[in-house]
Amino acid sequence: MMQNIAMDDGVEIAVEQSGNPEGPALVLVHALAVDHTVWDLVAAPMRASRRIVAIDIAGHGMSGVRASTTETPQTLDRLADDVEQVVAALGITRADFAGVSIGGMIGQVLGVRNPAWLRSLTLVCTVSDVPDEAQAMWDARIAAVRDQGMDGQVDATLERWFTPAFRDLAPSALDQVAAIIRTTPPEGFIAAAHAIKGLAMGAKLPGVKVPTLVASGAQDVGSPPEAGRAIAAAIPGARFELLDPCGHMGPIEAADPLWKLMDAHLTKLA
Repeated sequence: MMQNIAMDDGVEIAVEQSGNPEGPALVLVHALAVDHTVWDLVAAPMRASRRIVAIDIAGHGMSGVRASTTETPQTLDRLADDVEQVVAALGITRADFAGVSIGGMIGQVLGVRNPAWLRSLTLVCTVSDVPDEAQAMWDARIAAVRDQGMDGQVDATLERWFTPAFRDLAPSALDQVAAIIRTTPPEGFIAAAHAIKGLAMGAKLPGVKVPTLVASGAQDVGSPPEAGRAIAAAIPGARFELLDPCGHMGPIEAADPLWKLMDAHLTKLA
């Protein structure tokens, strides 16, 4: 069931709820330029026992676009505010959170905030900091999308996100992801990219107090395993797992091992 929830700034955030409404809540947040459906393969085997709350971040999927400029950029804190307001609007008092890529960055912000509703984190294929030397790359991607739209991002994104073997074996999956990328509003991509540019969580991660699972793709060039290991090392008691083979889109390319890791992680907390 899809529904729109208005945020305090008027932007409407789209949420899909599925699964067992009486089960423990699991909040899912996707990567840049896609939508909540990238979690479908992971969510499917968990729906019998869990209440799945899959969010489209601002400017993605069915959610409204939040204005963002270089002078007044959207931030990860604002995107974390959206998650918290969705949780509150749905009357959820306790929930686990899983995010991939920018979703994992939002998860880190939530973990440092440590709200009362947050029971655990799963951070997938993500990093904790964007170094100064990467700022120019993000500026170039923002400029390209502003000038050319999203079509020009598709081929390079699929090449970065998936291993060559998976691209050969699962062309239909890549077609589905490509279609989502193409329909992502350029303004939504740009706003989320502005938020990513401001990522600086590494020094704050020791403040995360909830049980945390970190999973990285062995072949992920954008969020390499060493970045995941660093996140796990910084969070007290966190566990690191390597998804191999897997590029950047763990919930698709490594859906089966990932959902099993998540299920074991969450079951231990029951």
